[in-house]
Amino acid sequence: MYPGLELYRYRIEELLGSGSGGTVYAARYLATGEPVAMKHLTRVEAIQQQGLKLLPLLRHPAIIRVLGIHQDVHGAYVFMERGDISLEKLQRTNPFFFRREAHVLQAMADVALGLEYLHDPHKLWVGGARPEQAKVIHRDITLSNLIMVGSTTKIADFDISRQLQAGFLAKTCAGTALNAAPELLFPDAGEGYDEKVDVWALGCCIYELCMGYHLFRRHPDGPTSIRSVQAQVREFAPDALKLPGYSTDLLELLQKMLCVSPEARISAKDIVESSPLRPYVLKRRQEWISANVSTDYRAEPTCLPQYSEYRTLRDAIGVKVYVGVHKDTGQQEVIKAIELAPLKTRTRQRQELELRLAGALRHPRLVENLGIERTHASDDLQLGNIIQRYYRHGSLETFCSRFSHCRVHLPEALLWHFLRCGLDALAFLHSPTTKPKDLGVVIHNDVKPGNLLVTDEYGLVLGDFGSAVCVSESVPDSTEYGGTLIFAAPEILEGRPYGPQADVWSLGITLAYAASLHLVVYGSTRQAVLQRAQEYAKEVHLPEIYSNDFKSFLKRLLTIDPDRRPKASDLLSRLGTMDIPSAKGIGGTLPIYSAIDTGSPLPEPVLDAIKEADPYDDKGMFALGYAAKVGNLAVIDQLLESQKHLRTVRRGLTALMIAVLSRQHSCIERLLPCAGQQDSTGMTALMWAVQLEDPIAIRLLTRELGITRPSGGTALMLAAARPGIDVEPLLAEAGMRKDDGTTALIIAASVNNIEAAKQLVGREAGMVTAKGFSALAYAIEYGHADIQRLLTM
Repeated sequence: MYPGLELYRYRIEELLGSGSGGTVYAARYLATGEPVAMKHLTRVEAIQQQGLKLLPLLRHPAIIRVLGIHQDVHGAYVFMERGDISLEKLQRTNPFFFRREAHVLQAMADVALGLEYLHDPHKLWVGGARPEQAKVIHRDITLSNLIMVGSTTKIADFDISRQLQAGFLAKTCAGTALNAAPELLFPDAGEGYDEKVDVWALGCCIYELCMGYHLFRRHPDGPTSIRSVQAQVREFAPDALKLPGYSTDLLELLQKMLCVSPEARISAKDIVESSPLRPYVLKRRQEWISANVSTDYRAEPTCLPQYSEYRTLRDAIGVKVYVGVHKDTGQQEVIKAIELAPLKTRTRQRQELELRLAGALRHPRLVENLGIERTHASDDLQLGNIIQRYYRHGSLETFCSRFSHCRVHLPEALLWHFLRCGLDALAFLHSPTTKPKDLGVVIHNDVKPGNLLVTDEYGLVLGDFGSAVCVSESVPDSTEYGGTLIFAAPEILEGRPYGPQADVWSLGITLAYAASLHLVVYGSTRQAVLQRAQEYAKEVHLPEIYSNDFKSFLKRLLTIDPDRRPKASDLLSRLGTMDIPSAKGIGGTLPIYSAIDTGSPLPEPVLDAIKEADPYDDKGMFALGYAAKVGNLAVIDQLLESQKHLRTVRRGLTALMIAVLSRQHSCIERLLPCAGQQDSTGMTALMWAVQLEDPIAIRLLTRELGITRPSGGTALMLAAARPGIDVEPLLAEAGMRKDDGTTALIIAASVNNIEAAKQLVGREAGMVTAKGFSALAYAIEYGHADIQRLLTM
């Protein structure tokens, strides 16, 4: 990343900071010039995936607004509103700011309002089966994740947030150790945790703002390890807290937030309604009402009552695209909601043209528009809603990415078919006689893989006319451009007037992308893009599997001189005279993962592609592993012999482990030939089943008993650390020790797992660690009376 680089219609300006969570840059939205921040995650761990899906759906004035998220082979890019300063930096650079209690209470009120919204069960859900209600736990409330935007403190950084169904508890440990609640620090002491871990973390933040140092680390160079924090939390008593210089009301509220017992701890809603914060909460709410900022974002994201069950596809500045189910027909349809700008502005003119084109243009190779509706989101915010047909295969960009993941190129016949579809669409747009007279020649201005959608018949339709312009037939040139630079024609990059042939160039670059499965033109400035475009057009490098005829035809589209570049209609006519491969039956050569998703056996062409190509995709997954993930037994039978030895690149997971992690019980028995292997941390499939507390998988995987991790740990020891798991199927491992002499009984005694201890006492009683400590010694040290009685009987 470097200043000037353009990504997804944003331009990078400068580096703001970096850390283990990612790198943050200042950026600017090219269409409006609005300043934004961009967070780049080079690796997106599994724990972050749900957080990334949640981000675009969260809407509250006390939460940093996410404008868009994009993912590619280089990681994830999160574009969001740009804040002024984090509370951590503000407290460090201006330590006297929070000496005023009013400043502390206002920041506390803002964050509490945000947490109240997150913790209040709502309808947002990004997991599998959709529950009636779910709430969001942030899990990493720290001063560095609380950002000042103007005078409002907003919650940011939802990378490790998660959703929780009402009435359920979470168990995965995550977050910053210093701000971790007791139920997070001591996961074996209880059954899990809920949203009140965020309240504890906020309490730690408020104490740090007031005192200038952390509650559990008074010196900046003090220890921050989990062990050191655990030791201090064990001795912590909220009644002993003191806040010299601050009111008793604030101190008492903080003590309620820092109750060790989550049941006794105050909730975010109670904090908002508390007497010290009430004036600051009312003040903020009044400000939001005056500014027409809605604080009830749990409502469905549209003003169209005929739709339900929404799923967001895109959320950018001024435009939201989502899929909704029509209540009468049950059909999925796409709604593009455009926030209409004030009248007589240039932006409003462009928006009105897009709405006009959506209603007027009808052609088999254009996205099918089902209607236009204007609604009001508020008194002063009007929406223009374009309702469109839903295309389940998604965009050409998404379609190509599936082939890329499988290391399989698109068949040439399919590319010829795509080319014909694209030219057919452009010939219609560029002809003034095929549309209402007042539209004249329509230049799309943004032909690219993301704006071409794949139909059920594996054709293409062109959509998104947000950058389109209409020109007169007699003056078919324009100087206005709002498209994507890397697909723009040379004359546009040079700043010269251009005509409809600019779309032809863009279609050529798009087809080159589809054939190569990567960008063929790139650059951070117009000049760099122009130079690369001109260099590529001279040679048109394509993979060797494509014919010279296809390459030569593509070069016609990529003629640098616009006066010599053929019209779309001429190219379409030329295509009709050529003997090109038929696209009939092309669906049989879909990429591997799409074929696996069908639940059917893989056709022979796909099996051949698997044998010939690199077995791993760019994320380190392999076909058998993916079949295990989605539960395709037929494909497992096809690939088991050839891929049973494979493991994912990053974590070393076998297909059997993936089946366990995906809870695909029917696949586990089929994949038992993969048993006995260990992942990069030494875990086996059986150990993963124990980790997930899955009794069915545990009983299916007993053939892995006796395998140890590098430290000597066994599946039985993992089970002993988790009260509630029946250790009986694992008792064949009784008597085994870790390198330090620890046994399963010693672990059970340490975590007060009485049921496991009862089954282990007859097999491991009397065994001690390398330092001579027995299970009884640990039970005494931790005060587990039931275990003590059992071991002294």
